[in-house]
Amino acid sequence: MYFKDLSSSLATLNQALRIRKKLYDENPSSNGYRNVVECYCIIAHVHYDLGNNTESGKCLKTALEVGTDCDQERSLAHGLISLELLYYLNADENMYMTLLESCLPVIKENYKSLLSIVYLGLGSKQVESGKYEAGLASFHEALAIELQVTLESNFAIRLTTVSGYITMVETLFNIEKFKLAGKAIDRAFQIAESLRIPEVDGQHLGIFRCYYWKGRIQIEMHEYMTAIDSLKCALLQLSKILHEFSDTFDVFECHSAIATAYFFVGYYKDSLTSFYDALSVIKYLFPEGSENEAEVYVAVAKVAQEMKNKTLEVSNLRFGYKMHSKVLGENHSKTEISYIAYVRALMGQGNSLPYNRHTK
Repeated sequence: MYFKDLSSSLATLNQALRIRKKLYDENPSSNGYRNVVECYCIIAHVHYDLGNNTESGKCLKTALEVGTDCDQERSLAHGLISLELLYYLNADENMYMTLLESCLPVIKENYKSLLSIVYLGLGSKQVESGKYEAGLASFHEALAIELQVTLESNFAIRLTTVSGYITMVETLFNIEKFKLAGKAIDRAFQIAESLRIPEVDGQHLGIFRCYYWKGRIQIEMHEYMTAIDSLKCALLQLSKILHEFSDTFDVFECHSAIATAYFFVGYYKDSLTSFYDALSVIKYLFPEGSENEAEVYVAVAKVAQEMKNKTLEVSNLRFGYKMHSKVLGENHSKTEISYIAYVRALMGQGNSLPYNRHTK
């Protein structure tokens, strides 16, 4: 029904666009220009929601071509369309950069609070496309913007900026730029703290993710005890965020990360407890089994090996092998590795698997 309603709305929107274009052609004005551009953007959104990304992109490109004698109006409209392209439509990067150059002066002068969002999104996009140096440069541009500019912006912009920084952290984490990721999460924390307004949705989820990623970064920097503190702070947010989002995979990852930190400081019993917590979450999420469940079994086996608990080690390697076989197939490389580890442990030769920091 939702898609049927969207499809039927396109005819109405296109009719509205024809009327607005006719009025603007007959009597050019700033309001008329904005009305036409706005209509193109709305139609682009509808196409995007329908999965018509090509048509959506065409609408935004056409919006860019609408003429006006007012340079500031044009530049502002281009700035808003730039954000649409970056955050909703997986736009062509070259087109986006050309567009950004035209609107950046107006954004810097009148909409400074949007700058962080622009650079954060652009940087993530550039890194994901393999342009690491350009992406890192964009991230540095975001960090160079005065914090006070963001803190003085409205709630929605601050919330979006926090999300942008967390995306930046994830991107940097994946390419092992942990020090820069640490700076980014500190900035995200400073902004997230300003969102602590009672009865406002979204704030606790942002704070949870800040603590979570801070802990993940601290593990990579071998700061295991401080990582445990950060991750436990993340878990304290649980009662406040479970009503805000239904996907508890973040909870699984948080327990897994705590277990990892405990392992590296030799607190094996605490590590087991956290892995069992992670196991209960992933079983709830995927009752038919998953690769993540298999990886937890393998991690538990490694902890058991350090504890000299052969029975626990062998049983969990068997669980890991069985689950890998179920979800990946007998011939998958991970299935073969877990099977070899299981057989070696069964024969008393020890587990040849290295400890994996990540259960994903």
